[in-house]
Amino acid sequence: MDVSDGNRQPLCALSDEEALSIAARGDREAWDLLVDRHAQAVWAIARADGHDEDAATRISHLTWHRLVDHLDDDTARRSVAAWLAGAAALESRRELRRCTAEARAAR
Repeated sequence: MDVSDGNRQPLCALSDEEALSIAARGDREAWDLLVDRHAQAVWAIARADGHDEDAATRISHLTWHRLVDHLDDDTARRSVAAWLAGAAALESRRELRRCTAEARAAR
């Protein structure tokens, strides 16, 4: 894994900011590192709102897709963990609203 100073670092030694920057250039290993580090927390946020496993999976996928859409976002780069937590909470609330709307429509 090349970093900006030209030295090679072990992948696990990268900060989230470095991993996100490298992932933004298309590096799958750097992306996988971020997923490995943060997937459990994203999942836990969805489950904490009472979502079942299917909904939590949707929320997790949407959260990671949003990060892909914001790879160049300075806010995401400064704190990947905080950005993911906020995005997961937002997606969780959206899912709750969707489920509520579906339940009302079914009445």
